[in-house]
Amino acid sequence: PRPLLEPINTEANEGAAFLDAKGNEMYFTRCEVEKGKYGTCQVYYTVRKSDTWEEPVLVPLSADSFTIGQPCLSADGNKLYFSSDMAGGQGGKDIWVSTYDKTRKAWDKPVNLGSVINTPDDDMFPFITADNVLYFSSKGHSGMGGLDIYRAKRAGNSWKAPENLKYPINSPADDFAYVLDETNPDKGFLSSNRGSGKGGDDVYSWYLPPLTFTIS
Repeated sequence: PRPLLEPINTEANEGAAFLDAKGNEMYFTRCEVEKGKYGTCQVYYTVRKSDTWEEPVLVPLSADSFTIGQPCLSADGNKLYFSSDMAGGQGGKDIWVSTYDKTRKAWDKPVNLGSVINTPDDDMFPFITADNVLYFSSKGHSGMGGLDIYRAKRAGNSWKAPENLKYPINSPADDFAYVLDETNPDKGFLSSNRGSGKGGDDVYSWYLPPLTFTIS
């Protein structure tokens, strides 16, 4: 791995980046550092420029006093999902979505995904597939411990109850940042601080083994 250097990486903390389908536009999280402590986080946007990236610009989704991060773009690029502790949520960090207004060329006021998805605890790391299946991590839904990964399907204008992905995707540790490889949905990645790693939060790959059927 190589750092992206400036203008992406600065003295602040940058991470949780998401690329559009063509790999030319990037949304990422930047958290300012204030006197040795983490400050508030915001989402920034940048466009690929040859071998580097243009100067990132702030995506104005809420007031600076709230933390916003972990952006995820829908396949058509019209909806931006993210996690935030902004007012009007269910409690803790919630998952929100903003729709792009092509007339104003700006993102609309974010909408909370509601109590089916969000809980009074932390709900974070959204990932939305092309067929509108939402994967996210939560401490509030019943699970195996820490952050667990869940899947929720869209039902009209609402969401069905989330399903826990269970073992071996989830563990008693924190499991989060689950993504599918859209070119091959039988594999993907997640992050976890489970004991089998190198230390701290590690990145893991996963795959679905082929199903074997015997007919008699």
